[in-house]
Amino acid sequence: MSKNYPKDKPSRHATVRIPKEMVDTIEEFLKTDQARKMGFLHITDIATEAVREFLNDLGYYPSRPRFQHYNVYEDRVTIIDNDAPKGKEWVDVWFRGDKPFCEYCQESDCDHIQFILEIPEVVQGLREHGWTLEDGKISRK
Repeated sequence: MSKNYPKDKPSRHATVRIPKEMVDTIEEFLKTDQARKMGFLHITDIATEAVREFLNDLGYYPSRPRFQHYNVYEDRVTIIDNDAPKGKEWVDVWFRGDKPFCEYCQESDCDHIQFILEIPEVVQGLREHGWTLEDGKISRK
């Protein structure tokens, strides 16, 4: 059954067909912790990322940094994830207790946390508040 959308409704998406066996493989991947840590929730997230990477490698898609540092607060760091599955996302990483916590991934170790640990201003501020950084991992005792 085909669904007709109103012609005056703007859409940011188009329908693309891919082989069923590829869909099955993507669905299996989406059930993994790795997919969740990477921020993938839906088949379209995977398809969009794959096409973006393919076109970027060929020089047809504008390259931009995945992460951008936005701000540092007393208890959190805010960054922008330009390549999040749903498009540009604001991501807060909180520093409470003895581990960082990424609100977006719901994890204590993810790409967002690794990115902020490469920002000198953030690392210096964390050290001033009793955090230690060893082997790319941050903790507070």
